[in-house]
Amino acid sequence: MGSGGRRLAQYTTVQGDYLSMEQWFVRAGSVGHTLTATVETFRYSVLAPTFRAMAESLTLPGVSR
Repeated sequence: MGSGGRRLAQYTTVQGDYLSMEQWFVRAGSVGHTLTATVETFRYSVLAPTFRAMAESLTLPGVSR
């Protein structure tokens, strides 16, 4: 996705649910783009490959792979 990066974070909601959030970010000129996927932490390992495939298939104008 050009110059950018990836973040992975875990947090707890006020209801006590454990969530994992994965983000991919990139800048195209003066515009920043962020793709975020959030899921219950216990399901993250099952869905991580799908999240990665979504990020890798994302096409943005002005951003080379």
